[in-house]
Amino acid sequence: MKYYFTLLIVTVYLFGRGDIRGYEDRILNENVGLNTESLVTKYNYPFEYHSTITEDGYILSIHRISHSPKNLPNQENERRPVIFMLSGLWCNSGAWLLTGPEKSLGFLLADRGYDVWMGNNRGTTHSRNHTTLNPDKGSAFWDFSFDEMGAYDLPVMIDYVLNYTNQEYVTFIGHSQGSTAFFALLSERPEYNDKIKLAINFAPAVYLSSAQNPYLPYVNNNINKIKITLKLMGIHEILPMSPWIFNTSNKFCNDDAITQDICMELIFMFGGPSHDQFNKTLINVITTHIPAGASARQIYHLMQTYDTGLFRKYDFGKRKNNKIYGTPEPPTYNVSKVTVPTFLYAGGRDWMADVKDVTKLSKELPNSIGIQIVDNMSHIDFVWAIDVVPLVYESVFEILEKYT
Repeated sequence: MKYYFTLLIVTVYLFGRGDIRGYEDRILNENVGLNTESLVTKYNYPFEYHSTITEDGYILSIHRISHSPKNLPNQENERRPVIFMLSGLWCNSGAWLLTGPEKSLGFLLADRGYDVWMGNNRGTTHSRNHTTLNPDKGSAFWDFSFDEMGAYDLPVMIDYVLNYTNQEYVTFIGHSQGSTAFFALLSERPEYNDKIKLAINFAPAVYLSSAQNPYLPYVNNNINKIKITLKLMGIHEILPMSPWIFNTSNKFCNDDAITQDICMELIFMFGGPSHDQFNKTLINVITTHIPAGASARQIYHLMQTYDTGLFRKYDFGKRKNNKIYGTPEPPTYNVSKVTVPTFLYAGGRDWMADVKDVTKLSKELPNSIGIQIVDNMSHIDFVWAIDVVPLVYESVFEILEKYT
């Protein structure tokens, strides 16, 4: 198993990069969908593309479903409750839509009369752009982790949505690292508590010391070797979207392939097994949207969170910490400043956001309105499980009705 993950990352990077122009048109014609717009318009929902620029120059895309064809607006300027959604590591806005109108949360919320906005963090497929930095040249573009997502990405996207809709607040729904950015933001800038009416967080990756993923100890013990290897290779982006990934999936993961179960297990190795809740026929759809890219520093920061058991800013080392933070150790995020009514979901099969860690977070929040433990859910099941509607989303709709 030595160097297994390093070799995996290097292999995917070397074979995964490539020009997707033309490739995108082919995928769209096959009705699989490479981008969020294709997923939305395929089912005749209205799609809007919006963009905003962060203080440090990242150009972020935000995707909107203003209403549902099943629930047309009564008038052109009708104001609906606004929901802002943020997906997790290696995911983009398409993650909320992959299973179609009957099971995907983005569609279901639009059907229930909400104005749905889906953000895309820096470095992911739809936000892989900057005013001056080139993501394909040098490392500067990729010098970020969830610190910057909480400090720059999330606030500018929320402000954009509020200004555009002329609303006073949004309801936030996050998954995994999307939730991490949420707690980082409100810990540092508590004034944003007044802009968020309610927060619902699936498998929040805030505390990770109890994570059951069997590969994490290996990665943690070899993180310095991995850093050196990737640096020498000039690799700063981890698991970008690529035609190679889709073509490989299309060949080895389709319903007729004898290797389909191997593809399924590769997906499970990150967030935990869920054989009875995973629809294998979705694999080819998933791989046209996920993985959507991430910075190497995001992975390093995740491992620091796992290793220390603390929810704190990125650790650059004592000398650089002193220069950046003014202290030898990175500051810890104070989640007691998160006063938004917050409901948490945890999966009993989750290998990343363990029930113990999510419960710990819930106890530290001054305005926790509940936690639901779903025994047969893994980390990613909250987005695409077969029974996610009765097991999770029906309770989400009840919470929304009660608080918004």
